Amino acid sequence: MLCVSNLSRFAQPVELSLGRWEGCTPIELLGRVPFPRITAKPYSVTLAPYGIYWFELEER
Repeated sequence: MLCVSNLSRFAQPVELSLGRWEGCTPIELLGRVPFPRITAKPYSVTLAPYGIYWFELEER
């Protein structure tokens, strides 16, 4: 499980160091939408103001 949240009233880009989970695919839990597979590079996500993503990390 991975939770990413934005506590700001402004949209925020973020780069996460997720190399430990390289090869996993984040699946957004509310819509079951697959996001791009995690690689050794920093993982980029943009969050809406007060936005939150809940991910399940699936190995494929």
